[in-house]
Amino acid sequence: MATAKTTQPASTLAPAQLDGGNDYHPHARPAVVRSNYARPATSFYPQQYHGQTPFQSRHVPSVPPPPRQQTRTITTNAVRDLLPYCTTEPPLDEAQVIALSDVVGSLRELAVLALCAASGDVSSMKKLEGAVDQQTAANITDFFAEEWEIDG
Repeated sequence: MATAKTTQPASTLAPAQLDGGNDYHPHARPAVVRSNYARPATSFYPQQYHGQTPFQSRHVPSVPPPPRQQTRTITTNAVRDLLPYCTTEPPLDEAQVIALSDVVGSLRELAVLALCAASGDVSSMKKLEGAVDQQTAANITDFFAEEWEIDG
């Protein structure tokens, strides 16, 4: 049985296999294909190579990696974080925020509801007053009806 020798450049061949016969290395396609139209010189299948870990010297003791630092992921909720401040008076308390968030699902919904109430829509004002008291509902509608800018 004769072994076929390839005439392809070394850059298009798969690297030598060092770690066993079970790894997948796709066959390289020749860079030049004789046909009537131009064809790219890339493989049809993406070549995936497994990273090889460097070998350690026999004289260097093996040291385990340092323990991972646990990162605290802080999840924020824009409605819960910003809702208390959507008023012309001091921030809403937690009970008011909960009651208001039961009525509106987002800050956008609150803005629409407050602007409708400010324009005279009685049902929108009643909906706000049902969640918070009458004065707080008026403060919320004033907040969204007027232009507010934070100086910094």
